[in-house]
Amino acid sequence: MPTRDIKESCRTSLTLAQISHGAERLFWRLTTYADDFGRMPADAGVLRGQCFSAMLDAVRESDVSEWLVELEAADLLRLYKTNDGKTFAFFPTWRKHQRVRAKHSKYPSPSSADICRQMPTNAPEVPSSAVDTEVPPKNPKNPKTPEPPKHLPGPVVPGVLTAPAWEGYRAAYQRRYGTDPVRNAKVNGQLAHLLKRIPADEAPEVAAFYVGHSAALYVRAGHPVDLLLRDAEKLRTEWVTGHRITETKARQDDQRQNTGDIAHRLLEKAERQAEEARRAQS
Repeated sequence: MPTRDIKESCRTSLTLAQISHGAERLFWRLTTYADDFGRMPADAGVLRGQCFSAMLDAVRESDVSEWLVELEAADLLRLYKTNDGKTFAFFPTWRKHQRVRAKHSKYPSPSSADICRQMPTNAPEVPSSAVDTEVPPKNPKNPKTPEPPKHLPGPVVPGVLTAPAWEGYRAAYQRRYGTDPVRNAKVNGQLAHLLKRIPADEAPEVAAFYVGHSAALYVRAGHPVDLLLRDAEKLRTEWVTGHRITETKARQDDQRQNTGDIAHRLLEKAERQAEEARRAQS
């Protein structure tokens, strides 16, 4: 494996400063694991073994999965799927920071075909120039420039891990408001954090449930992802139980609890007084 370059600018990078220590540690270790085109398998179990073999007791597979989500949300890493369903990753700025020596990558080229079927049509596109493509070098004996491949990889859309949650939210939003919600880097980051708060396989249903919620605060705000993230656990509980917790209901429950506590304390006080009276008589 060739030696990788690390530039001084990493010390002042605002992007690196905004991710967790675990995600940053994975980021640097992946630079030594990626092939000469900045590509690698993105299976969390494989990456755990390859990048943290000396500390398997301290790093779980779920930790690696969460750190991958963070890196993708920050656009430090981009995930893509191949036709056989395998997930790979690549560094979008690899050529800017590393020297490519090999003629061919060990792994398939990024293609957005599978990702785009799960993503909204208004998702931000990445220029195709950001994708490292393999072009055969010129033959010095035959200087004719080779024709470019007929099927270049399309733009890669960040968010493959958060795509199901986004699609659940987007579809419900489209039904309620007749338009797609705005998606940007902030929303990507919020969805990534949502997957840390509730099970990923439940996130699409919880997101759709939230958009259908008639709470006054949600309706006035237009059901933004901010409030979905803020109330994630509460919304999941309501979705699972089918019982919505309104502010009025919460106040009533709190009042009943307070009333019950007061009654319980009065009863305990009366019992103590009665016991003290019996002891005094004896």
